[in-house]
Amino acid sequence: MMIYALLILFLALQVADAYTTIYGIRNGLKEANPIMRKLFAKLGLYAGLALLKVPITAVIAYIVLTGQVGVTFMWLLVIPFAALLVNNLYWLNKARI
Repeated sequence: MMIYALLILFLALQVADAYTTIYGIRNGLKEANPIMRKLFAKLGLYAGLALLKVPITAVIAYIVLTGQVGVTFMWLLVIPFAALLVNNLYWLNKARI
């Protein structure tokens, strides 16, 4: 079903966003989001990402698997995260790292 494919895509986007964020920061790029920058400064990069990503991902997986949301909701969630990943890749490419 489409909803499960979108859930898998959402999960993959979360992993890719976390990876590109870690890779970029460890190679000299700065976090653009001031809230995340403060969170990373306070908790560290890995803990900050985990604190944000794990609960959100768990809630989204739960509401999809229990049938509480539809395909449109998932598209509205996947598209911005795909754009975020494209942005991360743009900055990594621009910095040539």
